[in-house]
Amino acid sequence: MKKNIKYVGVMILATLFSFLFHEFGHYLFGMLSGERMYMTLNSCDVIGGVYTNPSNEITVLWGGPIFSIIQGIAFSIILIKQKKELLFPFVFMAFITNLVSLFINFFHPQDGAKLGLHYGVGYWTLPALFFIILFTCIYFTHTKNKLTFSFQLKNFVISVVITVIVVLIDSI
Repeated sequence: MKKNIKYVGVMILATLFSFLFHEFGHYLFGMLSGERMYMTLNSCDVIGGVYTNPSNEITVLWGGPIFSIIQGIAFSIILIKQKKELLFPFVFMAFITNLVSLFINFFHPQDGAKLGLHYGVGYWTLPALFFIILFTCIYFTHTKNKLTFSFQLKNFVISVVITVIVVLIDSI
């Protein structure tokens, strides 16, 4: 029981980290572009709502997905080398936040869809690429650590519940 409570605690931390790390990517890319930025747990934007240079918006859009992919790859490498099950939520949440973003794309374009439209490669091309990269991280981590399907299913259910809570808290 203690192990389960500890693991859920790590899932909560991994979820918060994943949201903040993704948004920090946007924030950092914006600041490095000379923009004045603000961020919340689940959003990041330019102060005043207008970019000083319109092309900076594209730069800022790249920040979140790049940071999420870095998170997925970095934690995947650590897990493949060290097999520390408690770190798995950090790989899993990078994937789940991307998966949630894919579903939201059906209603409102997210980072990858906006970038794909900007570059003329289509609405779904970059979101699919980001999904494939992060799914590959999950796959290799899962395979190398011999994680079970039931373990993955538990992670999925817990992560969705925590993600919904985080999004609701941020919208208040």
